[in-house]
Amino acid sequence: MLFQHVWAAFCQALGIGLNGRDLTSTQMGLRAAVVYLAWLAAVRFADNRLLGRYSPFDVVLAVILGAVLGRAINGSTPFFETLIAGAVLVGMHWILTIVSAHSHAFGKLV
Repeated sequence: MLFQHVWAAFCQALGIGLNGRDLTSTQMGLRAAVVYLAWLAAVRFADNRLLGRYSPFDVVLAVILGAVLGRAINGSTPFFETLIAGAVLVGMHWILTIVSAHSHAFGKLV
């Protein structure tokens, strides 16, 4: 029962099931944050050949930011909301970089 309430709140916060035009700026920003964290985890477990000399941080940010901002360019999502989502991604990148620099254990995790 509790899981269902938590899941419903999560879906509502992300605007799951809504049309792209019906998403709020907050929902787009939260979606960007969730996608960032999911891809960071995926790239972290990927082979080093995928990353080359780049850190998982850099790869995740480059791929997702390109995808997000590409939608702003081609007009498939609202322009300003998409820019906000991109700003959330860059902000998360900076925050996680700072935390990683201060915590060796967290740095190794990500």
